[in-house]
Order: sequence, then structure tokens, then C-alpha cells
Amino acid sequence: MSKKYPGPDPKQSQAFRELENAVALERFGKIDQADSAYANVVRKYHDYFDALHIYGLFKFKSGQLQAAVKLIDKATKVNPRSVNALNSLGVVYASLNRHKEAISIFHKILDLDEHNVLVLSNLANSLNQVGRHQEAIDSCDKALGRNPLHVDAYISRGAAFIKLGRLDVALHNYQKAISIKPSNETAWLGLGNVFYSLKRYDEASAAYDKARALKPDLTGAWLGLGNLLSDLKRYGEALAAYDSAVSIKRDLAEAWLGRGNIFTVLERY
Repeated sequence: MSKKYPGPDPKQSQAFRELENAVALERFGKIDQADSAYANVVRKYHDYFDALHIYGLFKFKSGQLQAAVKLIDKATKVNPRSVNALNSLGVVYASLNRHKEAISIFHKILDLDEHNVLVLSNLANSLNQVGRHQEAIDSCDKALGRNPLHVDAYISRGAAFIKLGRLDVALHNYQKAISIKPSNETAWLGLGNVFYSLKRYDEASAAYDKARALKPDLTGAWLGLGNLLSDLKRYGEALAAYDSAVSIKRDLAEAWLGRGNIFTVLERY
């Protein structure tokens, strides 16, 4: 007598089809409809890991960071050993400038997968943000030991060496990142910052221009250009650059400070 195996769970199959539909709506750019479809799936299937994680990523891409944290955190409660979901949660925390929490999450992942290059690189970025630059370099070195072509690790390494005053080493790291991926705007921004610190203004300006060409709303490039032009006493152009920066990111404190400094110099009290 042949053994009978149960068929797929009808509820699970239905949940999968509904999630597929939400993903398809997002893929075709029907964002509002996708949002409603994702919300419906997680409302009906409370512990559906993939739906929670994917909807969380959707919210993250939409700039709804608090909603993303709630959804992805719940996904990690359903599956606490999912490296992908934990990494997503760490990235969202980092985007919220909650870097200590991000670091804790990334360390938890490395306990599960100590050689994960992406997580090592993400960890380095958050370590830089809290001033733990040597630890960031160590994390980058581990990542590059596994993958010598990992661009983000070179970028984070460059950022750490800038903070440590090792501009020559920072320059090498950004140049290496650009040699691997010339279209990476963050690497060009870092290169511009190094040249600016070295007072190599023409090269800094060219690097900022390249970064802005690749990503016109890159606030750091507008800020760097404003600082450079201010140093050169080209105050009108500097103000325009700062204005562009704050039009993109209203709470960019450094740009407001730059504007204030220029108005002080111009006695526009």
C-alpha cells in the first residue's frame, strides 16, 4: 500500500499568492496598491516571515523608517536566525542614526556567520559613526580578506582614515573603490573630502562634480562644494551650494552653519 503524503497547506499557498501579487504591484510601480496589498497580507497572516520582511523593506525604500523597523523587527522575532532579516534591521537602525543598536544587531549576525562580508562592511559604517574608527578598519580588513573587491569596505576604510588624520591612506582607499566601481558616488564624495582636507581644491571640486553628476541629490557633495567655495571666498557660489544642500535635506546642520558663517563674514547679521 503506497504511503500518502499531505498536499500543501491551502492557507500557506494563499498567503504566498497574495504576497506574490503585492511584490508584482511594487515591481510595476503601483506603489499605493502594493502598500495596501502588503498591509493586507501581514494583517491576515500575522507571523508570515517573508511578508513581514519584504513589507519592511518596502517601507524602508519608501522612507518610512519607523514602520520599517516595526515590521522587520517582528520578522526577526518569527525567525531570529535569519541573517538577511537581521541585516535589514541593522541597516534601518543605521539609517535612523541608531548606530549602537545597529552595531549590536551586526554583531549578533556575525555570531551566526562570522565571515559575512556585507555585514562586516555595514558594521564598519556604524562603528565609524560612533567614533570607533580603528574597530571599523579592523572590520573592513576582515571583509576585504574575504572579498578584495568589496567597494563599501574600501569606502568605510577611507572614512575611518580621514578621521584618524591618515589622509594618504584614505586617498588610496577611495581611489581603490573608484577603480573597482567608477559609478559609486560615495567613493567620489570621499575622494573630494580628502582632496579638500589636503587643500587640493581643483581636484576636490572635480570629485564633488563627479559625485553630483552620478547622484544630483547627494547632500554631502553639495556641502563639500559649499565649504570649498567658502574657503576660496566665493561666497555667492558657496551660498548657492549650501542652499542646494538644505533644499534636499532640511536638517543638514553643517550646511546651515556654513550659511551662517558666510553671512557673518558679509556682515549680514
